[in-house]
Amino acid sequence: MPRNGKIKQYSIWPNIMKAILISTVVLAHSNHMPYEIGKIIYWFHMPCFFILSGLFFKMPELTKITVQGWIIKKAKKMLIPCLVYFLICSVFEDSFNIKKILYFLYGGKMVGETVRKPG
Repeated sequence: MPRNGKIKQYSIWPNIMKAILISTVVLAHSNHMPYEIGKIIYWFHMPCFFILSGLFFKMPELTKITVQGWIIKKAKKMLIPCLVYFLICSVFEDSFNIKKILYFLYGGKMVGETVRKPG
């Protein structure tokens, strides 16, 4: 039982919305989706994810120590898996060079550009 004696109600709509959005992302990225429909999906799926994230975002108390700790915790949670994935991919592609590291830091579609050979 919660501290204040009230039972907190669980809202199912955010999970339903996330499931729909995730399904649209998978559909848009599949090769079986017509280009026009995929283009329409790209218009709304990321903005909807950002809106949902903003609705449930909880910032810690605004003191310097807690905000710094929160930023470090989030950075570790997101950057470490990304870095490990990059290193694993680089080992399997046998293409670990400074240009690829710079493209990785830049991000986006540029990462794949270092692996492709012209011609």
